[in-house]
Amino acid sequence: MKCPCGSVSSQRVCIAAIAVRAVRILDAYRRGVGPAVRLQLERGGQVVTVADPASFAYACRALPFRAGVIIVSDGLQRTLDPDQRAAVLVHEQSHLAHQHGVYELVALLATAINPLLRPLQREISFSLERWADEDAAGAQGRETAASALAASALHSTGASHQPALAHATTSVPARVQALLDDPRPTTRIPTVAAATNAVVAVTAALLAAHSTELIFEALRR
Repeated sequence: MKCPCGSVSSQRVCIAAIAVRAVRILDAYRRGVGPAVRLQLERGGQVVTVADPASFAYACRALPFRAGVIIVSDGLQRTLDPDQRAAVLVHEQSHLAHQHGVYELVALLATAINPLLRPLQREISFSLERWADEDAAGAQGRETAASALAASALHSTGASHQPALAHATTSVPARVQALLDDPRPTTRIPTVAAATNAVVAVTAALLAAHSTELIFEALRR
């Protein structure tokens, strides 16, 4: 990553700004890991309902190789009908089954090191949500999955929990439209999404490593 000005002082300012931002991002992640690990160890493999009038659900899997937890608000339980609730659970189970949290973590770390990778982080998040949407559509039907997504997004304003991979928090209109569009007969969206996510995640990691190398070179000057 190249600083806007070529002077040593400008480079140091850029490096300091990147370092501060990286520390903030990683510290926020660190604060959330402890409670997530405790919840996973105590309630792994369960669906946990929390008291909150907002409509939300998300998958919690801080430890990649242990059973995860699905958090669902009682607001979502009241907002959706049984078929829609089932679609949301399949969506969150997809996140857990395919280790989507690992992709999100790689994107987070890469973005912390190199802010220019933020568009890639958003692309990864969108791809992961579309993957889970298609799993939900396969289990409950496309219209049910779309209506569950739209309804939960409509009632999610003010939710106290908005982590990565939360249902109905990322590019909802585009996801609803994709679910309502007739799928092509030969489409294999989950497989394509998996390959795309892997390529993007690796690319992000490589670019972040290259950015770090440039930072060290600037420090040596």
